Amino acid sequence: MLYVVTHDCRSKAEQERAAGYVRSIAKSCWSHLDGVWFVDANRSGVEIRRGLVDALEPGARIVVAMLAGFAAWQGFDDETDMWLASHL
Repeated sequence: MLYVVTHDCRSKAEQERAAGYVRSIAKSCWSHLDGVWFVDANRSGVEIRRGLVDALEPGARIVVAMLAGFAAWQGFDDETDMWLASHL
């Protein structure tokens, strides 16, 4: 399943913990924007959120949403465009 995952981070260490978690569960993932990930994973959105809760400071805001259907984007480099086109 493909998800968009977004979270707020208060420190570089927190950002690195979140990135490590996302990479550990993803079949494929991409992040070009701070705190925004596209994640292809065999986990539920609730499981992903729970994992991020453990990686982030208490009170962090997190959204995990399954992607389905159409997507559009603009302004990214060729490599990013190819990743998005092949996964979205």
